[in-house]
Amino acid sequence: MSRRIVITSGPTREWVDPIRFVSNPSSGKVGLALARAARKRGHQVTLIIGASVRPTRISGVESIRVETVEDMLEACRRVVGEADILIMAAAPGDFRPVQRQSQKIKTLARMNRIRWRRNPDILKILGRTKKSGQVFIGFALETEDVLEGARRKLRSKLLDAIVANTPASFADDRITTTVLLTDGREYSWPNLLKTTFADQLIRLTESL
Repeated sequence: MSRRIVITSGPTREWVDPIRFVSNPSSGKVGLALARAARKRGHQVTLIIGASVRPTRISGVESIRVETVEDMLEACRRVVGEADILIMAAAPGDFRPVQRQSQKIKTLARMNRIRWRRNPDILKILGRTKKSGQVFIGFALETEDVLEGARRKLRSKLLDAIVANTPASFADDRITTTVLLTDGREYSWPNLLKTTFADQLIRLTESL
């Protein structure tokens, strides 16, 4: 049965001044692979693509390009209400400068005075508007206590499943993950090609 699936992919950027931004090494490969796998299985797909992901056109997939976390949140809000499934595979940044400087910062003293604020938690915000029957899947990227961190996010963000992984997968063609479901099931998928992982995750999602 065809479903409407929204997938987010890649990193965000938060500008400090006209020539510097804060981001992360996410390549967006997982999100792109998920979009291709979902489309191949006959689903209607909207792909929200973060900054720095190379321009990629996937036949039959609606693409929305964004840059900041707030851009990504707004794009998700526009489309998630009509979606059956949300897969948040992007790596949105946690912090942004309180104020973007209009001119290049030239001294260390000025750089050290930058004040930061937390970015909105996209999944937590969207989880509050989740409708009956919708399936929300998140990703938990951790450097320590990976599974415990993923379990906390699974509960706190009202998700149906979460994919736990580490930064080792950044920019690689392979990924090692553990998928945790709210019913207690766990699936460990070691060292899979991201294309294989994407197909397996879409198939699992279809059963939820």
